[in-house]
Amino acid sequence: METAKTADRSIWWLVLVVLAAAPVQFWGLTARGFSDNEGMYAAAAQNMLLDHDWVTPHLNGAPYINKPPLIFWLIAPLFHVVGFTEAVRLISGVSTLLTAAAIYAVARELRPARPGVAVWSAVAFLTGVLTPVEGRTLRPDAVLVLCVTLSLLGALPSTVDRATAWGASCSGAAWAWAR
Repeated sequence: METAKTADRSIWWLVLVVLAAAPVQFWGLTARGFSDNEGMYAAAAQNMLLDHDWVTPHLNGAPYINKPPLIFWLIAPLFHVVGFTEAVRLISGVSTLLTAAAIYAVARELRPARPGVAVWSAVAFLTGVLTPVEGRTLRPDAVLVLCVTLSLLGALPSTVDRATAWGASCSGAAWAWAR
């Protein structure tokens, strides 16, 4: 049986795990230039910020509608804060750490009597082979995984108790933002 002390301890373990993973996600983000498609995403967000067109992202003067605008909406204000640098990769790192916390919450919802399962679920996610790679790369994938995990978290109460329709609403909203 879970006690309040055990639940508090598992939260502190989650905080410790996330703090241990933070240097891996954020160390030397600006040490290398953009690679792969990162430059396209950054350029589309830069155009969004400079042109003040927050509805349709543009790349080389043409509408860029291949990806959902959420990632560009997140990058553009960060460009305003940190400048036009590779530091905007923070979005992927923060999304990865928030996903670990959301996975913890999902596991707590599914296994409330075993808080250790929730902590180890977050550890398993953060120590996955490609998690640090994707968390340090400016792509919409980390934000998508976060939104899908949050939608799962929002949908869980509605599967347990049909009277809580807010769970399905949160799930639909998170999924719509991710698409």
